[in-house]
Amino acid sequence: MKEKYLDVDKVWYTDKENVEEEKEANYIVRNIESISDYLRGIINILSDYYLVKRWDLKILKYENLFSYPNGTSLDELLQKGIFFRGESKKYENQIPGLYRDIKYVQHENEIIIDGMLNAADQLEGKSLFDTLTLLQHYGSNTRILDMTSNALVALYFATSTNLNEDGFVYLLSGSQLGNKDIEKIKSPIDRSVIVKACLSRLTFDDKRILSNLLSNIPQIEKIKDIKEYLIQEQSQSVWKKNKRIITRLYSLVQKELGVSNIEIPIYELFGYDIVRPFSLDERVIRQSGLFMIIGLENISKIDKKYELALKKNKKLIDLKTKLVEIQEKSHKEINEIPKLEYEIDRYKKFVYKKILERTIQSEATHNIYDLSVKYSPIISGLTGEHPARILIKKEYKKRILNELNMLGITSSSIYPDLAHKTKDINKKYNFIELPR
Repeated sequence: MKEKYLDVDKVWYTDKENVEEEKEANYIVRNIESISDYLRGIINILSDYYLVKRWDLKILKYENLFSYPNGTSLDELLQKGIFFRGESKKYENQIPGLYRDIKYVQHENEIIIDGMLNAADQLEGKSLFDTLTLLQHYGSNTRILDMTSNALVALYFATSTNLNEDGFVYLLSGSQLGNKDIEKIKSPIDRSVIVKACLSRLTFDDKRILSNLLSNIPQIEKIKDIKEYLIQEQSQSVWKKNKRIITRLYSLVQKELGVSNIEIPIYELFGYDIVRPFSLDERVIRQSGLFMIIGLENISKIDKKYELALKKNKKLIDLKTKLVEIQEKSHKEINEIPKLEYEIDRYKKFVYKKILERTIQSEATHNIYDLSVKYSPIISGLTGEHPARILIKKEYKKRILNELNMLGITSSSIYPDLAHKTKDINKKYNFIELPR
């Protein structure tokens, strides 16, 4: 599924507030070229009013600036949580680093182990979720996605790099969490969060087997404990075959919770949780960080998709046909057989990688889309419910960065380490003085 966003690149101002009809006030339309425009854009979106990039669409209705969806007040929206993600250019997918290349997905456990070994002094005594959080902050590829509760921090991330490309700020709402049977923004010690963190310590094959076992069972069954479901609903052979994996998962979760005899409902393996972390380090505090942690990937249909792709792939069919011809003729071209077998194996890996990557990336991307602030604006030519994101045009990035700098939001305030502080000092003195 291709996710569709409304790109809000303009905002509107009026000389009167709380007017019922458009004709009662004068309206001024501006590009989003300053911090004040950006903040106004957030209010416009939360007020169910859009000035979108597509000017071929005619706006049919102006909403009252201070009206909110379904009668919800701004206070209620803020209590449930409004949070943001800034990206400095347009990415095809909004996903954690783990899912940007499928090689990382297949070696997630090894990545975590290497990270823990190489930063043992910093990670000693930390929970698994806190370990993932810190590794994520320092560049490791994890199943965690950064967000922030500070709109200006998100704006910094959208403007600080890729100055020759447009940036984007995604608005996410805690009021959307009810759609996923999630009660609230969670803490790192919530069992559901711990279960998803512990998935990172399973091998890829173990996760693939779990997905095949549990992804496609009826929703009503997913409230059951994993062990209970497998022992009672599946054959003894299924339980015995997969006992090692289940025991490993329970052992990891028990260790993190510090208790034994736990239950793990099946649904806690899947979907996502929004987590407000403990104050782990200065960087988390400065960035007003929140995190989305993603659960078990639904890859239960990958094998069938892969088999079907192998049967239909023209290049693979041609390679196999050529191999058969050489094998049957047994002439001097027989030396080509090892090369062809290698090429077939390499291309099969390529096909598998693409199918797996596309499936997982689509699922992970939809999590952000699902959580985004959504409305159904009354615009001709556009129907259905779409989330809005703020588009920061490249020509305004430097100006906005200068404004953020005046507010103390700089590289060294976002990343309070010596390397980034030194970078800001160098920028400060990046000019030439002529002799007097």
